[in-house]
Amino acid sequence: MAKGYRSTHLNRVFLDEDGSIREIAADLKGVEPVRTLDPFVRVEAETFAWSAGIAVEPAGPDAAAPAPNMAVTDVHDGDWIAVANADFGGGASAVSARVASGSGGGAIEVRLDRPDGLLVATIEAPATGGWDRWVEVTADVSGAEGVHDVYFVFRGKPDDRMLLAFDSWRFSR
Repeated sequence: MAKGYRSTHLNRVFLDEDGSIREIAADLKGVEPVRTLDPFVRVEAETFAWSAGIAVEPAGPDAAAPAPNMAVTDVHDGDWIAVANADFGGGASAVSARVASGSGGGAIEVRLDRPDGLLVATIEAPATGGWDRWVEVTADVSGAEGVHDVYFVFRGKPDDRMLLAFDSWRFSR
């Protein structure tokens, strides 16, 4: 089943003296990052490097950020988003997420470096009784140290029901 992967996979472009573009060596790695991501500050969930199966839409009026605020939506079992180069330094102890859902709810697995990588936390996302009713949920973290790509993998009933909307996340030391 197609999952709607999203990534521009940009690579460095070199120009010759005559202005022509050299052949681009395309790969999945892309260009080197400018800096690492600080996972200990609030990060909007729609800030991601890669994704599979999700959408991004305006969030309801009760979301944490001032309008206009966006959220990750159209979330189903197995969908995911990921950020690159999160620097946990000596480690994280907890992660929180701001979520909303109708009657579904689900879980967010927090994994390192791949969608099936090391599981460092599982955030339980309850049914909040409405897509505009946001709650913050927290889970303990174990094993998140150093610099890693972080994958948020969504889990729930494997049917067509949307599980949750995801507004923001933040790790704690």
